[in-house]
Amino acid sequence: MAQSDFYVPSSSLVVRTASAPSEVLPLVTSAVRRLDSNVPLFQVRTLSEHVAFALAEERAIAAMLAAFGSLALLLAALGLYGVVAYTTQIRSREFGIRLALGAVPRALLMSVLRQGAVLATAGVLIGLTVAAGASRVLGSLLFGVSPTDGATFAVIGLGLVAVALCASAIPARRAARVDPIRTLRAE
Repeated sequence: MAQSDFYVPSSSLVVRTASAPSEVLPLVTSAVRRLDSNVPLFQVRTLSEHVAFALAEERAIAAMLAAFGSLALLLAALGLYGVVAYTTQIRSREFGIRLALGAVPRALLMSVLRQGAVLATAGVLIGLTVAAGASRVLGSLLFGVSPTDGATFAVIGLGLVAVALCASAIPARRAARVDPIRTLRAE
């Protein structure tokens, strides 16, 4: 029997090079073919390509989760903006009266921002409680982070509150700019 009759599909050839692997790859392929033209070559790639191929599914899942997380953050910001804008519109008469009686616009702005922060903090506390409970189930999807990592929870909570304050900023500025004369005339 010839030596080429003992093909082992799990054989691998690994070459270390100082130059760019993509430049050396054709040279290695041609050298193997010169040594034995009967040896079939499969998956001739650089190590970075092998790693990228091996992690393709995990990267796709991570990208999908990041997209859904971004969408959820956008929906939360829009929802909070809608609630704060609606309550600010309902309270515009109150804000106009306050301004007519000498309230400082900055105090109205801070009042509306505080309302948004309270709503966001309540949502974050509820969300973190649910996330802590669900982290045991989702722990197998996490890489390099423990399921109950306090720093991660803190950063996410603070980020959500920051997004909520940004969403509340437009209605807060609108409340601070209420024209007291127009509000009193509308009575």
